[in-house]
Amino acid sequence: MYDAFELHSVLDHPDVATLGAPLGAPQCAILVQNCRRDRLFPQQAMADAAAKIRNVYAKERHMERFRAESYDVPHGFTVPMQEDAFAWLEKWLK
Repeated sequence: MYDAFELHSVLDHPDVATLGAPLGAPQCAILVQNCRRDRLFPQQAMADAAAKIRNVYAKERHMERFRAESYDVPHGFTVPMQEDAFAWLEKWLK
């Protein structure tokens, strides 16, 4: 059994992101935002992570609760990204 501080040794970010996946009943929604010109994270790794999360939501038949967006910008959180994020949060946290 792992405590919360040890989970990083056995789980990667997409694994953690899917811990709240709607298993049988809609409970959690997730928006993934990637920057295509990000020099900190490899494009393929970001695509693989989004695909892993997408597959869990697809398996649970709740694809409406998953969205991945890729923006043609360097690492950051631009105004359009913020607007998309706030719209997503407003939709799912009401």
